[in-house]
Amino acid sequence: ALVISPDCSAMRHRLVSVLPVKRWKGTPPKDLGSKELSDFLASLRDGVSASDVFYLGSLEGEGTPATRYQAKLDVMCALQLPADEPGRGDWIRQRRIARLEPDFVRSLPVRLFQSVARVGFDDQAWYSTGDLEWVVAQADAGLAQIEAEVMAKRANAHRSRVADPGNVQRIQASEREVKDLEKRRDDLSDRFSPLRSELRRRSAGGQIRGSSGP
Repeated sequence: ALVISPDCSAMRHRLVSVLPVKRWKGTPPKDLGSKELSDFLASLRDGVSASDVFYLGSLEGEGTPATRYQAKLDVMCALQLPADEPGRGDWIRQRRIARLEPDFVRSLPVRLFQSVARVGFDDQAWYSTGDLEWVVAQADAGLAQIEAEVMAKRANAHRSRVADPGNVQRIQASEREVKDLEKRRDDLSDRFSPLRSELRRRSAGGQIRGSSGP
């Protein structure tokens, strides 16, 4: 278990707060270079893919994947210590096998908070008006390019059906290309539709928003 109560609490009180610790059973991607491996470990440290897990690494003197550990941030327990102070001290000395590094100590309360409360920006409203116009213009340009490709592929598919109606494989391939492009177009449109709506809302209301607020 990872004791998250201060040392003074462990010495003065019978109850301390702990997080359960288990072996880390994840599997890193294969064939990672040094930079990729460093980035992968940093993502584990920061809880990028699992905000409720606090990666602890391996204990000093151990180096195999089977001896790396993690604490669960969403499960907190109370551990009862011996009643007498000398007994508590002996109990702690016998069972303590490691301490968190200072960087991990500073990170722990932030990660505990993030595991139960995600804070951040609104998906659309945080953009300044200039940045919002920039993003929407880029999206519109991308949509126009994909739409031009869709029209060209449709024309090719039509020519294939007219010129060689018996070549079913070629016709089907052309139709798949059209459908793939249409899906790309629709996905892009759906993704940026909320931003376009936000820009229209501001334009209709005469709002200009900077990075510090409306």
